[in-house]
Amino acid sequence: MGLCLYFTLPWSGLWLIGTFVGVELITSGIGWLQFGLALRQNTVLPPASRL
Repeated sequence: MGLCLYFTLPWSGLWLIGTFVGVELITSGIGWLQFGLALRQNTVLPPASRL
């Protein structure tokens, strides 16, 4: 794969960078979704204080 990229430079670099950015955005979005869902599931109400 590296040779294919090398022989088709500079245009191959553009789609490769775009692919890396797209994959990073997708994985980042999935991470934020998991974080938000974890926060939503772990919300525990504090016990009522007795006076």
